[in-house]
Amino acid sequence: MEFVFHHVVAGLAAYSGMYPGHSHFYATFFMGISEISTAVLTLLVNFDDKKGVPGLGDYFPEIKVALAFIFVIAFIICRTIIWPLATYHYIQDTNAVMRHNDMKHGRIVDLKTYLKVTRWCLIGLSVLQVLFLYQIFTMGKHELTKMGYL
Repeated sequence: MEFVFHHVVAGLAAYSGMYPGHSHFYATFFMGISEISTAVLTLLVNFDDKKGVPGLGDYFPEIKVALAFIFVIAFIICRTIIWPLATYHYIQDTNAVMRHNDMKHGRIVDLKTYLKVTRWCLIGLSVLQVLFLYQIFTMGKHELTKMGYL
C-alpha cells in the first residue's frame, strides 16, 4: 500500500512541479539527484530470485552485497538526510512566496495552489522515506542472515 501511496503522491508532486516557473531549482534534486539510490536499486533487483534473474545472487553474492551496501548508503544520504533538508528549505521558500500579496503578480494566486500541493506531497514523501529505511534495514538483516553474514 505504501508503494501505491508513494507513486500517487510522487506523480502529483511531479505534475505540480511542471507548473511553468515553479520549483525548477528544487526539481533538480527531487526528480534527479535523489534518484541515485533508485538507479542502484534497479541493478540490485536483478539479484532477486523472484523479481530478477533466478540464481544470479547465488553466483555473484559479493556483487549483490556490494550493490546492497551502495544502495543503503545512497538511500540514507539522498532520501533520509538531504531529502528532509531540501523539503524544509522548499517550505521556507514557498512560505516567502505565499506571503507575497502583490496582485500585480497575478500568477502568484494560481501558483499558491501548486506550491501547497507540492509542499504536502514532499512532506508525505519525507515521512515515507523513514518507513522505507526501516524496510530496507529489515530486508537487509534478513538477506545477510540468509547469506550467513549475521
